[in-house]
Amino acid sequence: MSHVQAKRLVKRPVRLPLPTAPLGGRYELLAELGAGGMGKVLVARTVGAAGFQRLFAVKVLQKHLADEGDFVTMFLDEARLAARIHHANVVPTLDIGGGPDGHFIVMDYVEGDSLAGLVERSRDIGTRLPMGVALRIVLDALEGLHAAHEVTGDDGQPLHLVHRDVSPDNLLVGVDGVSRLTDFGVARARNRLHTTRDPRCKGKHAYMSPEQILASRDVDRRADVYGMGVLLWECLVGERLFAARKGEPTYERVLREPIREPRSVDPSVPQALSDVVMKALERDRSRRYATAAALAAAIDDAAARSGVAIARPSAVGQLVMEISGDKVYGERRRVRVAIERSRRRAEGATATSDGVPVMLSPWTEEPTADEQALTIDRTSPAPRTRRPVTMTVESPSPFRHSRPPEATTVCSRRRTARMWMVGLGGGVLFASAVAVLVTCLATA
Repeated sequence: MSHVQAKRLVKRPVRLPLPTAPLGGRYELLAELGAGGMGKVLVARTVGAAGFQRLFAVKVLQKHLADEGDFVTMFLDEARLAARIHHANVVPTLDIGGGPDGHFIVMDYVEGDSLAGLVERSRDIGTRLPMGVALRIVLDALEGLHAAHEVTGDDGQPLHLVHRDVSPDNLLVGVDGVSRLTDFGVARARNRLHTTRDPRCKGKHAYMSPEQILASRDVDRRADVYGMGVLLWECLVGERLFAARKGEPTYERVLREPIREPRSVDPSVPQALSDVVMKALERDRSRRYATAAALAAAIDDAAARSGVAIARPSAVGQLVMEISGDKVYGERRRVRVAIERSRRRAEGATATSDGVPVMLSPWTEEPTADEQALTIDRTSPAPRTRRPVTMTVESPSPFRHSRPPEATTVCSRRRTARMWMVGLGGGVLFASAVAVLVTCLATA
C-alpha cells in the first residue's frame, strides 16, 4: 500500500467505537456481531483472577426504544422466558441488566453460524447441506423446542410457551456440532407481561403457521411444529418453500398455495422422509404432529427405514468450519484485536506523536474504530497476524530516521560520489561537443 493510499484509508469514515466502560459494571464489550430492529448483539467478556476470562453474547436494546414501554417489556419478557429453559439445544440466558447503560441480555456465546448463513453460503458455492447433517440440525432444534414447550412456572404449571418465530435465522449451529435455538423475543406464554395485540405482525411469514397468519388467539405448540416442517422441507430440497415473489404476498401463499412434496422436487429425498414433512405441514393443525418430540421421533424412524445415516455432531462441526470458516476466523480476529486494545489501554498505552496506527484485521477493507484505536510504538515489535500488518500513516516523518546513523552517513557519501561522477561525465561530453563544433567551423 502506498503512502497516498494509506493516508486516504485513514480519512475514510469508520464505525463509532464501542464504549470502554464495562456494561453493567461487569461485561467488557469487544465487537459487534449484528444488529436488528430492536437491538444489537455484541461479544463481551468478563475477566477474573489468574488470567480467567469468558466470552458472552450480549443483546442490547436500541437506545431509541429505551423510552418505549412496550418494547422494554417485550425485551424483559424474552429474558425471563428464555432463562427458564435449561437444555443443551437452547442458547442459555445468563443475566439481564438495565440502568444508564440501557437494557441488555447476557447469553452464552455460540461460535459458529446460523442455519440461514450455512444454507446461503452453501448455495453460493453451488452445493447444499448433506442430508445427514441437515437431519441432525433439525433434530437438535426439535429437542430444544420441545424443552421450551414443556417449561413450567414457579407454581409448577405449564407456561404453554410458543416460540412463534422458528426460522433458520434463529437456529445457531456451533463449531462443536450442536445446534441451539435462540431469540424468544416474540414468544407467547401464559404469564408474559406484554401481550401482543396483533399476532400477525410477529414472526416471518414464510415460516408462520396458517393459524398465526389468521390471528388465531389459541396458537399452541403445533404452530412451531409447522415452522419446523417448513425448515425441514427447505433443508432437504435446498430451496425456499415460500420464496418471496413480486406482487404476491407471502402470507397469501402460505394460506392457499398447494405444498409440493419434497420428493416431487428432488427425487433423492426418501419417500418416508417426504411423508413426515408433509404431515408436519398440514394446514389443519389437528392433523399435524402434536409435539416437537413426536416429529423428532418420526424423523428418526423415517431415516432408519430409508437407510439415511444421521450425522454425528463432529461431522456437523467440521462442515460448519468448511462452509463458514471465514466468518468464524474473522470473528476470532476481531475479538483478539479488541482484547489487545483493552490490554494496551489497561497498561496505559495511548496514542502519541510517536505512535503509528495499525490495522490488524485482514478481513475488512476499511479499518474499524476498534482497530484505529490500536497504536504501537516504533521500538516495540508489531503484533503477529496471519497476514502482513498494514501500517497507515499520516506523513512519512516516522520513517525519516529509520536507519542507524552509521548507515545514513555511508548512504550520504555514496550519493555524493555518484553526483560528482555524473557531473564530471557531463562536463567531458560538453567539452567534446564544443571541440567538434569548433573543428567544423574552422574547416568551413
